[in-house]
Formats: sequence, structure tokens, C-alpha cells
Amino acid sequence: MRSCIPAHHRSFSPQWQLAADDCDAKADHLREQAKIRHDSSARSLPLLHLGGYVDVQDHANGRWDHVGVIVGIGQRRDYLVKMGSGRILWRNRRFLRPHRPMTPVGVKGQGTHHTITPQQPDPEEHHNLELPQRRGSRQRREPQRLKVQWHASTYD
Repeated sequence: MRSCIPAHHRSFSPQWQLAADDCDAKADHLREQAKIRHDSSARSLPLLHLGGYVDVQDHANGRWDHVGVIVGIGQRRDYLVKMGSGRILWRNRRFLRPHRPMTPVGVKGQGTHHTITPQQPDPEEHHNLELPQRRGSRQRREPQRLKVQWHASTYD
């Protein structure tokens, strides 16, 4: 085998080939042991659903102080999150958690957050309502506008 790369003629001897194979086998064994140690304490996070509210961890300080809505799901544990400001960001599942309000529903006077689910009106009932147009009952007068007369010394 000819090449432009300089190599010693003994670098391809069988003893060096066996040493390289032993080194590769040892690296595979160490990699497998590391995976076993990692998998013993690791847990998978539950999936998040579209339209669900999530807390988003701030990457600068590590606090969970942003709230967003899941608007898309990626292929590898990443989610498209729409923030309150209207920004849409991709975030890994590790930095998202389901939103839990600070105050339980129905309890007043504690905390500042209350979760209220708006009642949806019945669509058929909404179409049947015909409301009369509201008009004011007061008499309208024509506005008094400033009139400039160039030949007079005062304004009307």
C-alpha cells in the first residue's frame, strides 16, 4: 500500500493492531458502564400536550418565572412555546414544566394568581339573539366652530 503520508514500516505490525483492538474494546466497555450508571437514576419526563400552559425556565438566572402555551411539538423532546409577549420560542422539555397556579381555584385572599376558566357561550344561542342598536336620547347640536373673517377685527 503506497501513500504520501509518512509512516514507519512497523506501525502496521500485528502487535500494534492487537493493541489498538484492545484499546477499542476497553473504551466500549467503559462507555457501556457509564450508560448503565446514568440510566440507573435517570427518568423520562412526561409529554406535554398542545394548548397546555407551561412554566419556562429563564436561561440567565434559572428561575421558573415565565409562562407560555405549547403551540407545537418537535421531534426530539423540544416544544414550540408562545410566550405572553407574543414571542414564539423552541424550548427543550428539560426547561419546561406544567404550569401550576400559585393559589388553588376557588380560594380568595391568598397569593396573587387565580385561575379562572371562562364559560363558553352556546353558539346556537348566540346566533338567535338580535339586540337593538343603542342610540343616545339627547338632542344633538351643531358644533360651534371658529370662524375667521379677514375684514373684521374679531373672531366669531
